Amino acid sequence: METTAPRPRGVFSYKVLAAIFGLAITWHVINNIVQPEEGTYDTFELILTLSYPVTAFASFHVAKRYWHSEIFGKAYLSLGLAFLMYFFGDVGYFYQENVMGVEAYPSFADIGYFAFYPFAMYHLLKNSLYFKRKFEMKTKAWISAFPVVMVVSYSILSLSMGGEVNFDFFYGLSFISLNATVLAFAILGAQVFRQSALGPVWGLIVLGMIFYTIADGWYYHLEIFEQYTETHIVNMLWLLNTMIITYALYKHEKVI
Repeated sequence: METTAPRPRGVFSYKVLAAIFGLAITWHVINNIVQPEEGTYDTFELILTLSYPVTAFASFHVAKRYWHSEIFGKAYLSLGLAFLMYFFGDVGYFYQENVMGVEAYPSFADIGYFAFYPFAMYHLLKNSLYFKRKFEMKTKAWISAFPVVMVVSYSILSLSMGGEVNFDFFYGLSFISLNATVLAFAILGAQVFRQSALGPVWGLIVLGMIFYTIADGWYYHLEIFEQYTETHIVNMLWLLNTMIITYALYKHEKVI
């Protein structure tokens, strides 16, 4: 009788992934139907804001479980701190917008947003460099070229649509370059782990980072033209980022 080989424990569930997309889309659709009053902090924004500490504490849980590991403890502690910093940035942003009633772009809240990147980069590089000390020249070449291509593409798109070379343009460009670097390191990690039990986990992390990069790039493009709103689809992409990476953290515990 023919038997089916069991699926590897690290393989993620497409049903769970579909449910994540379904929940995010439902959140976005209802948010647009309700149309919250501009300048108020509503339930939908609260859900998005709270998604960051949820991801952070999921990462802290992984770090605690593997704290005595030479690599995973510190790496996942750093990832948790990255999302916690982003949470602090979000709280600062909405405090300025909804309590102080002032424009929160740019603002002191950006300190939290900027702090996300060094912690995220540490996590990604700590994992990748531990399991692969040396990389081929072509790998080094695309890692270097990736941020450059994204920055140039963003610049061409924004300027071709009537944007000006001003503070907003360069300020957004600084975030775009950091986003591109984080995404490049995430893809590098996926390549390092693709043949291991952690391959599916890193695939999810890359997917989450892709949504994060698109969302941030889109947001700073919108800010140039003052088109960002609380109901814009870019918010759904941020929510997908945290939900997918939280699921990746759950799968990580099931693998090792």
